[in-house]
Amino acid sequence: MQIDKLLKGLNGRYIFLICLTVISFIVLILHLARLQLSNSEEAIKEIQGQSLKRIRVPAVRGRIESADGKILVDNKVSYDLIFYVEAFRLGYIGKKTRTAEYMETSLRDLASLLDLESSVGKREILDNLLSESRAKNVLIKKLSDDQKKLLEKFKLPAFILLENDTISLDYSKVTLLSNMSRRERTAEKICREIDRVNSALGRPLKNHRRRVIIHLRNDPALPYRALVDLNPKELALISEMIPKLSGTSIELNTRRTYPFGVEYSHLLGTTRKPDFEQLTKEEKQSFSYYVKSLYGVEGLEKKMDHELTGEAGKKLVQVNISGFKHGGEAVKHNLISDEDAKQFNYEPTNGNNVILTLDHEAQTLAYKLLNTVAARNLEKPLKDGESVRSSFVLMDCQTGEIKAMVSTPSYDLNRIRETEYYKSLVFPENIKSVPYPLRQEPMTNRSLGNYEPGSTIKPLIALAGLELADLDPYRELECEGFFEFSNGKRIRCASNFHGVLDMGGAIEQSCNKYFITLGMEMGVNKVQEFLKAAGIGRYPMALNNSKKRFSRESRGLLPGTHKDWIYSDLAYASMGQGKILASPLQVAVFVSAIANGGKVLQPQLVQEIRDSRSDQLVKKFKFPVIVNNLPAKAKNIEIIQQSMRRVVVGLNASAPKARATSTGGISLAGKTGTAEIKYRQLDEEGKLLKDANGKLKPQKKIKNTWFTAFGPYEDPKYVAICFVQGGIYGGTTCAPVVREFFDTWSVTRPKKAKKEE
Repeated sequence: MQIDKLLKGLNGRYIFLICLTVISFIVLILHLARLQLSNSEEAIKEIQGQSLKRIRVPAVRGRIESADGKILVDNKVSYDLIFYVEAFRLGYIGKKTRTAEYMETSLRDLASLLDLESSVGKREILDNLLSESRAKNVLIKKLSDDQKKLLEKFKLPAFILLENDTISLDYSKVTLLSNMSRRERTAEKICREIDRVNSALGRPLKNHRRRVIIHLRNDPALPYRALVDLNPKELALISEMIPKLSGTSIELNTRRTYPFGVEYSHLLGTTRKPDFEQLTKEEKQSFSYYVKSLYGVEGLEKKMDHELTGEAGKKLVQVNISGFKHGGEAVKHNLISDEDAKQFNYEPTNGNNVILTLDHEAQTLAYKLLNTVAARNLEKPLKDGESVRSSFVLMDCQTGEIKAMVSTPSYDLNRIRETEYYKSLVFPENIKSVPYPLRQEPMTNRSLGNYEPGSTIKPLIALAGLELADLDPYRELECEGFFEFSNGKRIRCASNFHGVLDMGGAIEQSCNKYFITLGMEMGVNKVQEFLKAAGIGRYPMALNNSKKRFSRESRGLLPGTHKDWIYSDLAYASMGQGKILASPLQVAVFVSAIANGGKVLQPQLVQEIRDSRSDQLVKKFKFPVIVNNLPAKAKNIEIIQQSMRRVVVGLNASAPKARATSTGGISLAGKTGTAEIKYRQLDEEGKLLKDANGKLKPQKKIKNTWFTAFGPYEDPKYVAICFVQGGIYGGTTCAPVVREFFDTWSVTRPKKAKKEE
């Protein structure tokens, strides 16, 4: 009966709609039940994907050490102040509410200055702004003389009106601030706190706003590292402030440090963190938040990056709907199983330690001698702020191990990230007016650069003549002091007249005419063939693989391969000038081949890899690595060795300053080299200087000077290369550096003091 009463008066259309609605609700409830019961696993996974984030935990980078145990690159423990951004979250704020907050803060600061309580609050200000009131709120009716004096130090905002000793709040002068998003507002709050801490510490205030906003956008679940490398005094002050700084803490961090950052700068190189664009697709997809590791940019840091980097770890964190870190462990909240937690939470594996072939004593001694002994024997004295432009390479000629590789001027690796310091290295004052051959360029590794080798190439030309042109080493040639082409053009010798010379005498006195004549007789193909076998024209450490070459390693220039090669270029190349280039390291390679009987070795900088925690050996490199053999007979190589010995001890020796001065001093054989480099003068804008008639001023010259040596002569062990730009002659500027090095280095230092016969 009751149903009949309910349905009474309803037509069939209404009854149909009611039934349809009831059936729809039943279907919806059944569907929800099915989703919750049958698809619960998928739902849980979706929740996990939204609330659990994978974070990459970087490993500690391995150390780099010298062969004698000196730590060259280490990880310094530092203390950083971090801000947990989730503790500073603020919501969106409209322009009137934001303006009201700003006005209230300004009034509170004014009241504090005058030792009063603010009589107008945020609610009242906001009500007036919402009603667009043009009224004035009187704050102080009558100012005292003391209050007037205090106000002289306070810059009043436009909406605080001072007239007739009365202070009022004038809403007609209020300029509404713009709306502020949650992210911008949170960033502003964090930046205010950072500025407050910096002020307390006496640190300069920096604009963190852009960096904080980027951090909030990309990594909201991670803390923001605000102040880094706190010193003990700062650490003590912040420790006192921490209880009042909610959402902050002190965190241990490691930073790359270089105890000998000047002597080794060109070899060790630098590191940095990658930009997001540099990450691979797999790296971006594997982690919700990718905490970056340092990677090698230059030098050994780059070459051994795979060993030094280690393996990153992982950890899971729970986040809220905005992406901020949320308290609690995922396992305890049943968001992930214990088994999955072990899979996605594991500690990083630290990088391995790299042990070099370098001898620390040899490296630091070579650096010192270049800046003292070489500096005393330059063509022009150094100006204030200038350093010797030079290189020193010491190599074991039997194994290829590099014991020292120095380049000057140098720079401090510990300061390379300082903006002003970096600019001073790359863009020094008046750089435009300095011709390229005279530039300091402290970031250039001269040990690996391209330079004309000068007369250091002559022993190779002589050996090529003995092998490829059946040269009689005793064949004599008369030198009048120059070589003359058929067109009358002359190339002069360093000496005006050498007289009659055989091959040994030509090497001893470095006669240009002898080697030009020999080179022209052989032809470019034979000269090129022999120099190529000796390593000219290829990367010495990378073996022609440019992708694996050492940072900025040069391959040199092989004669005859230049596109503008002409017949007369062979004459200059045969004496080590013109279209032939080599690095000091390449010169060390071919001099080592002469010293060891013909083996062309690959230079080695790394001898072993060790586990950074247990110090167990991971990998040991085998030496020597023989790249090639000089196409020369043992007897001919011996003739060249004897001739190079005459360069040091002969009657007409070009490097008498390389002689041992005491019994027990290492006996040396060597070769001097001097290459003239032409340049034009520049004005302050970097344009070529012209005379009064508008013609270019004549070219000037500087000398690139060399001395190559191996010793002991009787049983060669070491090869030393000294190269100085702007020297006098190789025998004058470079030979004394090599001699003093071997007399001072503990491995070769003489025990007695008696002059060599």
